[in-house]
Amino acid sequence: DPMAASNYSAADIDAARQAIGGTAGKFGSVTDGVPQNVDASMFGTLTGSGAVAKAVSALCEQLHNEYTKAESLVGDIERALDQTAQNHTGAEQDNAQSFQVIEK
Repeated sequence: DPMAASNYSAADIDAARQAIGGTAGKFGSVTDGVPQNVDASMFGTLTGSGAVAKAVSALCEQLHNEYTKAESLVGDIERALDQTAQNHTGAEQDNAQSFQVIEK
């Protein structure tokens, strides 16, 4: 049985949670300096300036959306690891209590 052979370390789970949690905000801040809308004048008087600006604006929006999703997913991983650590600790406490009941 693979579950019987599992050995979880609450300290390792918590260390992973902290490492991952420390990176979550970094994903969201990647696009802080990226403009939401790019003005056509940025490309001078080229005939296609408007189309280029529209394409660059779409790219910037997509970058922002993807990094926002990444930040959210990393936060989900952090919360899942936190819940796993709490469940592990709770199970250990329940097991320790069950042995105390038997000993009495």
